[in-house]
Amino acid sequence: MAERPNGDFAHTILRQFFFAAYMNPFWRAMTGSVDRQLAAHAGKAVKETAYHIRHSGEWVIRLGDGTEESAYRMATALDDLAPYIGEMFETDETASRLIMAGVLPDPAPVRAAFEDTVAQTFAMATMPPFEVQLDQRWQEWPPYRGLGHLLAEMQQMQRAYPGLKW
Repeated sequence: MAERPNGDFAHTILRQFFFAAYMNPFWRAMTGSVDRQLAAHAGKAVKETAYHIRHSGEWVIRLGDGTEESAYRMATALDDLAPYIGEMFETDETASRLIMAGVLPDPAPVRAAFEDTVAQTFAMATMPPFEVQLDQRWQEWPPYRGLGHLLAEMQQMQRAYPGLKW
């Protein structure tokens, strides 16, 4: 989610809102980590992400419940960002071991808190509710989780000019 390009203002705000709505319950849960350093950092991060939820959430409401144009832009941003939301909640074998050891939080309560925050904000923004979809592709290709667009960008010159030498 964080690697997605800014796009227009509605897109940037919705991306920020989704990321903050995910990170806030994640950091809240991390305050209970068995790793004391991670727990201490999480305590500081909770305050920051709470601010980002408030700030970006207010903009989501203004734009979603604003003019016809702003509502259209929010809907377009949602269509663009929705496929990337599920990957924030997916875990691999390493993360699963860290969850079992108490280092990382269980993603289920984090996801429930995320969905609650989004549902409340979308209701105030008169935006339609949506359901987080976990994308099975990311589990099939773990080395590239969420970075496919970045990899394509980095390979653009080599594909456009095969054999190019720097």
